[in-house]
Amino acid sequence: MVVSSTSLAQAARDADVHRATLHRWMEDDKFREELVRLRQEAAELARSELQELMLVSVAVLADAMENAASHDVRVRAARTALSFGMQLNEMKKLREEIDTLHDALKIWQTHYSKL
Repeated sequence: MVVSSTSLAQAARDADVHRATLHRWMEDDKFREELVRLRQEAAELARSELQELMLVSVAVLADAMENAASHDVRVRAARTALSFGMQLNEMKKLREEIDTLHDALKIWQTHYSKL
């Protein structure tokens, strides 16, 4: 419950503990580390689920584009697919630029750390 809560106050309500108790727990390094680990694990599970849903969504879009009786439905599905495809391409370009900058920074740091 605490892992998925959006605030400490909500986490205290979800865990049925007083807010002061939760704040005291948060001062414990091991508790905080475990909470961070569990939140990362939950986020990874959510990403995995979203990836699976994306595959299903692509199949639904393809089916709507190919088999919808309504021309309007097919056009909306095609626009949605194009929009997502364009966003994906843009994200790929940004990732490549970030990787290039990261590599350049490493080279710069290596070069200038020796001076």
